[in-house]
Amino acid sequence: MNLKKSIIAAAITGLLAAGAQASTTAVPVTGGSYTFSWSSGLNFADDNFTITTGSPAGISVTINDCCVPGDEFALYVDGVVSPWTTSGYVGSYYQGVASFIPLGAGTHTFDIMLTGLAPGWTTGGGYISFAPAVPEPETYAMMLAGLGLLGAMKRRAKQ
Repeated sequence: MNLKKSIIAAAITGLLAAGAQASTTAVPVTGGSYTFSWSSGLNFADDNFTITTGSPAGISVTINDCCVPGDEFALYVDGVVSPWTTSGYVGSYYQGVASFIPLGAGTHTFDIMLTGLAPGWTTGGGYISFAPAVPEPETYAMMLAGLGLLGAMKRRAKQ
């Protein structure tokens, strides 16, 4: 039975690795969807991703498990764990969503850490999607309130 699991794990990892570029993949600011894989248990995935921005921007990231239920992930942006907006199981597969990650101008690295593994597995794969983040309505409300306060302070200073 263990031989069968090993053969399946090798096949899944090989298929996912063939579809993904090994090591670092440059992602356009406009986003995209990619596969990633891991081969060493609870550790960082074998693939990471970079995004280069010319000016401050926001990005939304979704990570989905593939193939064998039980894997869980953490997302690191420039070496710091990024909190999930939502995470949990969709059907029987794990999904983590970070709705808005602010990025300054420059190059940013996204790494995936395995925090849970499917029982009996140390290898596997998943999918990661990047999309330009759209600020939530609360962000616009806060910005308008701040602009209103600045206007009130300027008016008061003139008087």
